[in-house]
Amino acid sequence: MGAPRTVTALLVPLLAGALVGGCSSGGGGTPSPGASSGGGSSVPPSASPAVSSTPAPELTLSGQVEAGVEPNCLVLHSGGQTYNLMGGDRNVVKPGNNVVVRGHVAQNVMSYCMQGQPFQVTEASAG
Repeated sequence: MGAPRTVTALLVPLLAGALVGGCSSGGGGTPSPGASSGGGSSVPPSASPAVSSTPAPELTLSGQVEAGVEPNCLVLHSGGQTYNLMGGDRNVVKPGNNVVVRGHVAQNVMSYCMQGQPFQVTEASAG
């Protein structure tokens, strides 16, 4: 009966060492060049999106400013489009006012306002 105990006493530390050694195989968390992250197929990196260096054309819009669904967001309906007005004189560009605004559709911007295309106002007047 001494042999099974001896085998068990030897196998437990040996297996524990193998498990610990297998978990810390080095690499510092960086996968090797041939390593896969799971999924089974390698997807090549996509090309970066094309960013236009041409600025958006300047537009003149007119209409009545409305409060947006989010606080401090102003929208303007003009030409069948909805615009999220950014900037401009807040004494002119405010809910209920009829305005004429000049500016451009802002590219590559994020906004918490959930309505319309972001429109950067460069000039605003009562209209």
